[in-house]
Amino acid sequence: MNTKLHLTVLACVLLGASTVALAEEPDKTTLYEIGKDVARLEQEVRELKTALAQMLELDKQRVALLTQLVAGRGVTPSASLAASEPEAADDRRETRGSISGSVRFPEGVRVAYVYVENVRGRAVRGRTIEITQENKQFSPRWAAVQIGTTVRFPNKDTIYHNVFSRSPEAKFDLGTYRRGDEAKEHTFTQSGLIEVYCNMHSSMSTEILVVPNHLYTKVGSDGRFTLTNVPAGKRKVVVWVPGYVPAERWVSVQADVPVELAMAPGEPSKKSHLNKSGQPYGSYK
Repeated sequence: MNTKLHLTVLACVLLGASTVALAEEPDKTTLYEIGKDVARLEQEVRELKTALAQMLELDKQRVALLTQLVAGRGVTPSASLAASEPEAADDRRETRGSISGSVRFPEGVRVAYVYVENVRGRAVRGRTIEITQENKQFSPRWAAVQIGTTVRFPNKDTIYHNVFSRSPEAKFDLGTYRRGDEAKEHTFTQSGLIEVYCNMHSSMSTEILVVPNHLYTKVGSDGRFTLTNVPAGKRKVVVWVPGYVPAERWVSVQADVPVELAMAPGEPSKKSHLNKSGQPYGSYK
């Protein structure tokens, strides 16, 4: 029903209710029921007036927006108007560029990843990888995954292992299990560099780089990399080499203006660590 028509009908109902109350000589019960109906209808009228005012205000904003667009002027929609627009429209309008460059590998290393840190992304769903425990080592010794990824840690040794991490972005303890037991796993919900160890064997370690979005790539064996479809603006580009502290560079991304930069990893990361209780390791074999 049209909002104005609805208000008119309610007004007529209120008038009719008042006429009935005056034409008859109702008892107290009838007067009480009429009073409740009138109060309820008055509340509906107030709510409809509020809704109508909001609709009229939104229409004014749309008219103003269309007028400015016709005039060829750039505009920024108000919060209420922007909220009614689909998110996909913002994605299509966003200006994007590319980042290319080279990474200087440390001696004896040919693995590196580059990613853009300060772009918000969605967590992936249903993505799982495995890092096995075999011969008292993790394999592989490193991994790069997007936020939301689950990592399974099957134990292929006949002895017990206890996978854990004390990293601020992912503190977990999978407990002890060995070959034949169900593999334990952990889903990473925060980005960062996660150091994973075994609570029984200090020599066992693996690093997991959890990136915040899809804007990451493995550097080629020639040291070259390219990131495309990067939102324009000031962006933090990070390079990570397993066993080294990540290094970062700030760049300005513009549409159709490729960014070229050279990067190198940070210092080697420290190797010593404590057990899951924060104590030195014992003599478990």
